[in-house]
Amino acid sequence: MPRALAPALCLRCYSRAILAPQLRRFADAAALAARERADELPERARNKGISSADPSPGQVVELFGTEDVESFPRLQKPFVDRIWLSAKAGNGGSPAPNANRRPHLPTGPGYGGHGGNVILKATTQIESFLDVPEKINAEHGGDGHDSSRGKSGKDYVLQVPLGTIIRERVFSGERTSEGRRIFLPQFRYQFLRHEDTYIVARGGTGGIGPKSFKKGDSRRPTHGQRARLELELRLMNDATLVGMPNAGKTSLLAALSRAHTRIGPEEFSTTRPHVGVIKFRDRVEIRLCDLPGLSEGAHEDKLMGRRILRHTYRSRALAFVVNVARGESSEHDVLAEVEMLREEAIRFDPLNAEKPWMVIGTKCDLLHRDPLFHLDSLFYRLRARYGAEVPVVGTSSRFGLGLTRTVRILRQLIYPDMLEARPRLGADPELQRQPKVLHGPYLGPLPSLGEYADPRTPLPAPEPDVPKLTP
Repeated sequence: MPRALAPALCLRCYSRAILAPQLRRFADAAALAARERADELPERARNKGISSADPSPGQVVELFGTEDVESFPRLQKPFVDRIWLSAKAGNGGSPAPNANRRPHLPTGPGYGGHGGNVILKATTQIESFLDVPEKINAEHGGDGHDSSRGKSGKDYVLQVPLGTIIRERVFSGERTSEGRRIFLPQFRYQFLRHEDTYIVARGGTGGIGPKSFKKGDSRRPTHGQRARLELELRLMNDATLVGMPNAGKTSLLAALSRAHTRIGPEEFSTTRPHVGVIKFRDRVEIRLCDLPGLSEGAHEDKLMGRRILRHTYRSRALAFVVNVARGESSEHDVLAEVEMLREEAIRFDPLNAEKPWMVIGTKCDLLHRDPLFHLDSLFYRLRARYGAEVPVVGTSSRFGLGLTRTVRILRQLIYPDMLEARPRLGADPELQRQPKVLHGPYLGPLPSLGEYADPRTPLPAPEPDVPKLTP
């Protein structure tokens, strides 16, 4: 059996084994209810054009597909992935007036406290910059007083999500026509590890008094650094779901992981990216990112396409999600849609061309819209176009069809050199028997025996042990 028929055969076997009995039971129940109440049809049946007491299989399948798929109302928390902020470190404190410092012991009123630093710290507990303030000020150092030195200011530690890129906005020396200064961003640091820290503004040093009033070798306190920062978030993920609006990406993510948000039948119901984690039994984890819908021209920032595609930067594999339930006469070709999505991702970032990719066909349970035909056509045309076998999987998030195969292919794309954990098989009954002699006696020459190389020549009998006489 050719491997190309695997998606279609898998779906056909599923439809015969699972969907057919469910549809038959549903049709029998509908017919029984119609006979009991022949004069009153359900409102949903009237809306879908079912006017007979015995609906056809096509009408029953359409009822399954057009069922309200909106999830329980959930509010999507606002998501901020880019922000400008200003950071000001603390100034150093001044020593007490008319106080000398101790040469070998840095205590006493002759020393001012140091200003606090502004530190950014990466954490996995924050998902965006929603709660990040636009202005950050660290504490100033205290002045020397009485018989003690000034107290150093506390550092301001700001937690940011993992995957944050820090850029400093530096004045370019040019101004706009309105007289405003133009700042250009310069890369400083990016967070790739949990609890990693970076100092964006250092606090000022405290002032010190003179050793003696005659020398006058005192030092004045310094001001803390000021920085204009630009923070950009690129989510940490292993694979990204890229597709057009209402392609079934959010439903697929909810079926594969525990991540769940609002799922609605209308377009652009997903307004922000979501990350779910797929865990395997051998402790391998895959972070799967669901992006909002893309359209043609996304690399030119059409409908905020660049803000969406920026989260494919750290992905190790791309999964293009398309709706294959298009009916007999579809306005858009499924292959053209896949190529458009991949072209937009490559135009935004040329590195996406080197990443492994796959195609996931969704809504395969809508059998009245010919998903199997479009899935087979997509598989053969992709293989003919690219000259290699591109993984194509048909799925149904509602009935769990194709999810195991999708996860297995994603793992092979991300970890191609890692062995896959498989259940241990039982021992073969033939191997449990006692081993027997598998060959007869060897009749060839034995060079190590010299003149007795021929095994048919009898070996000399061993000499009897003669006791030695002791004098």
